[in-house]
Amino acid sequence: MKRAYSFFTMIILGVFIFTGVGKSQDLQETLTNLSNDAAQAYVSPVISAFGANLNSGWVHKSPSSKVFGIDIEVGIVAMATMFGDKNSSFNTNGKFKFNQAQALEMVTKANLSSDASINEQFAYSLSQQEFTVNISGPTIVGKKDDPIIVDFKGADVKAGSTTKHIGAQPYIIPKMGFLDGMKAFPLAAPQFSIGTVYGTMATFRFLPSVKLGDLGKFSY
Repeated sequence: MKRAYSFFTMIILGVFIFTGVGKSQDLQETLTNLSNDAAQAYVSPVISAFGANLNSGWVHKSPSSKVFGIDIEVGIVAMATMFGDKNSSFNTNGKFKFNQAQALEMVTKANLSSDASINEQFAYSLSQQEFTVNISGPTIVGKKDDPIIVDFKGADVKAGSTTKHIGAQPYIIPKMGFLDGMKAFPLAAPQFSIGTVYGTMATFRFLPSVKLGDLGKFSY
């Protein structure tokens, strides 16, 4: 089942996850399996900070009140949004769907069968189900080693004509604080302003593509 993220959430996920490699690919897959509410709660500190930064630093001075004139300003504008303790974790209810690897981990832990091929079938059965669960843990700016905990209530799984039950247990997604306790979200960009027509000024801001480690590339 595809989940509809808000337009702005999709932009953030694209910027910070989908363009990356390695660790960010794992993060992308994990977020895809979370509910809309849980995924948005996870990335919300960065969404809020990104929006706040985009709305900062546009006006530095009032242009001359001439009817026509030249008033040019060129420079670098910098801004940052601070993160508080409340931004480092989340707790919400929503849908969750195991991917095949996660489902196989759950089946193996439950010791349903000693036959690997049977366990693969049980895992596939589990991965086709969607569960309403409590999901809690670090947000994207939380501590790196903190896990997301999925409160799994148990489920029946099938392999051929055989049905078995996996009991309730928490599912742990390790090391999910992707930005490892980041205290602020900084942003800087070249900015060009020109005026004046009846005291008005037009301002342009641009940032070329910048590599941000495992997060991928960012530009605006």
